[in-house]
Amino acid sequence: MDYFKMKGDFVKGSTSVKGALDLLKKDRFDIVITDLKLEESSGIELIKIVKSSKKNIEIIVVTGMSSIDIAIEAVRAGAFQYLMKPFKLEELELFIEKAYEKLGLEKEVSSLREKLIDKYNFNNIIAVSSVMESIFQKIKQIAPTDASVLITGESGVGKELIARAIHYNSLRRDGPLMPINCSALPDTLLESELFGFKKGAFTDASADKKGKFEMAEGGTLFLDEIGELSLFTQVKLLRFLETKEIMPIGGTHVIKVDTRLVFATNTDLKTAIEQKKFREDFYYRIKVVNLHIPPLRERREDIFPLANHFMIEYCRKYGKALMNFSSEAIEKLENYNWLGNVRELKNIIENIVIFNSSESITCSHLPENIKTGNAAPDITRSTLPHSVELKEIEKMAIIANLIEYKKNHTKVAKVLGISRPTLLKKIKLYEINEEEL
Repeated sequence: MDYFKMKGDFVKGSTSVKGALDLLKKDRFDIVITDLKLEESSGIELIKIVKSSKKNIEIIVVTGMSSIDIAIEAVRAGAFQYLMKPFKLEELELFIEKAYEKLGLEKEVSSLREKLIDKYNFNNIIAVSSVMESIFQKIKQIAPTDASVLITGESGVGKELIARAIHYNSLRRDGPLMPINCSALPDTLLESELFGFKKGAFTDASADKKGKFEMAEGGTLFLDEIGELSLFTQVKLLRFLETKEIMPIGGTHVIKVDTRLVFATNTDLKTAIEQKKFREDFYYRIKVVNLHIPPLRERREDIFPLANHFMIEYCRKYGKALMNFSSEAIEKLENYNWLGNVRELKNIIENIVIFNSSESITCSHLPENIKTGNAAPDITRSTLPHSVELKEIEKMAIIANLIEYKKNHTKVAKVLGISRPTLLKKIKLYEINEEEL
């Protein structure tokens, strides 16, 4: 204890659990170092009490007990780490340093989470830009209603996160949230997934099966990539929106369902209407409220907070120490155009964390296209022609990622947030010649 006092640290000591708890009430401490043998009670009891208080305190156990079971019990009770006696002072210093590192990590996450909860009550969305703040304010207004919501935006911007924010801030938060990707299933399977079927409706229908509408009763059904819906399915969904009734495949009676619908798409639905691929009446029926999520390149102030959030997430996942970003790396990340949006950023940070063994993330850890900024074409509003169509931006995004991931369709589809069959269909639609890339 004297050693740490000489270093200028604020240190207090006690030989009992009661004395330690009295100290913790009077002053603020970051770290508790405890033996397992204490007066009146055990160190395990102290650990449990401290952890149950929800204070941001890390606990290091020092013990002469050689039983591994005791050590495991201490860790399970909430201890950050344990040291077996005798130990070197340098070992204790290292654990204290790691504990402070973990505290810094948790305080950063806690601070950001509290800020988001206090301001938006959305503890899983990381954003600081004014445009996203405006969207959050709209969500706070529409969430308590049962209005249908259409979320638009490029692949990877986080449309499902917004859908979840709507659900969990609504009066239906205790009900189920059922997401379904409309492009992932052929039309016949999608119909049975949505509406369910009755026994004997078709060859494999050996029993009744509820569809997503019934499973989401009292909650929210999130339909993603609705631009891929067939006209037939659009009609059935339109009927539900007008009557709140569904008819299972092979059924003879309609079923009343209390389910809210939230839709999302990265498709230009107005163009789809002009091409007779999307019903105009269905479009206006689902567009009671439209939330457009701008791409990451149009809200660059969100890039570093997101990158830092993903770094923390993956450091925890892979058991690595907290890393910091060099100023040059931050600049490169913020200047890149992120055609794959938040999903692309998340995948890249995960890759960096996995292969990085140093304490910092520098330019050397970034993919070549981010370092040079050349692989992704600049498609910001200031450089785009005024008459550019959304499909041209989508085509550019597909080409850029085909180049980046060496034509690996599975990886490209994952980055763009679409299924592999959808990607192949779009490559054909846009007449992209992969041999020339």
